[in-house]
Amino acid sequence: MQLQHRQRYIRPVWILILGLALFMAGVQAHAQIAFMSERDGNKEIYVMGADGRSPRNVTRHSADDWTPSLSPDGKRLAFMSDRDDGNHDIYVMEVDGGSPRRLTRHPWSDGSPSWSPDGKRIAFNTKRHGNHEVYVMDADGQNPQNLTKHVKDDWDPTWSPSGVQIVFVSARDGFSEIYVMGADGSNVQRLTENQAIDNMPSWSPNGEHIAFMSNRDGNRDIFIMRIDGKDQRNLTDHRAEDWYPSWSPFGDRIAFGSNRDGDYDVYVMDLNGRNVRNLTRHDDRDDNPDWSRAVLSVSRAGRRLTMWGRIKRDTYDIGPITAIPEIEE
Repeated sequence: MQLQHRQRYIRPVWILILGLALFMAGVQAHAQIAFMSERDGNKEIYVMGADGRSPRNVTRHSADDWTPSLSPDGKRLAFMSDRDDGNHDIYVMEVDGGSPRRLTRHPWSDGSPSWSPDGKRIAFNTKRHGNHEVYVMDADGQNPQNLTKHVKDDWDPTWSPSGVQIVFVSARDGFSEIYVMGADGSNVQRLTENQAIDNMPSWSPNGEHIAFMSNRDGNRDIFIMRIDGKDQRNLTDHRAEDWYPSWSPFGDRIAFGSNRDGDYDVYVMDLNGRNVRNLTRHDDRDDNPDWSRAVLSVSRAGRRLTMWGRIKRDTYDIGPITAIPEIEE
């Protein structure tokens, strides 16, 4: 009797695990990467598969469009453009097409949008106070709020997967360094400290690490560190310029821009910096990738896997998730 009860319990668990494994493979296969390309003569936003296939121009405008940011559900795209009056503002559009909608209307530059994990807010940097500040606004452009309020420049905001914190870059201590703060602008903490340029932070999906660009070793490379600033390590360590890191949905790979093959292309590498592969291979500049995290959300503790989209019903406690690897030393 006890054996029959145990079998009734174990069978559904294994079916669930198998289903999740297949689902994860499907997410990786269908994940999208947005990037900026100059292959049409000006800066445009393209979207391609995570394997580099089927790139398509989604903005198609004579003005410059860049700094793409895919929404958490993968359906919308926020970006920076000077298309209306020559001023840099933030726009949003459907990834599948349609007319972009202007979210900011200010005589000073607004750019570098970043979606909150719930898709309800967008962080961005702006020069509307004379220097760069980090702002947050509703996803429809309403209720803009200044989070940093500092006399020195603050820019490049990115949300934590939990939505509780925002990592950003600041020159407030004399050099371009990476900081973290609460999503309301409170409790600002410095994560890097060296006389070099550290910027372009990108938070891992499991919330444990931050990838960023640094030129501390003589040229731009992709580094990684823990969210408390410890264990900072160079992943690319290449004589070329590597920048704009963006994590895959499961945190096992990082996309980035590089000129290591003679012109700028979008590359991808494993989390240990190995198995580097060129995804775009185009003579014109391809850069600034943003990897969609649609469908999957992983809590910081790494134990609860929540499926969105096709499976949007329950949260299953299945123990540690092996799909998110440990950082190799």
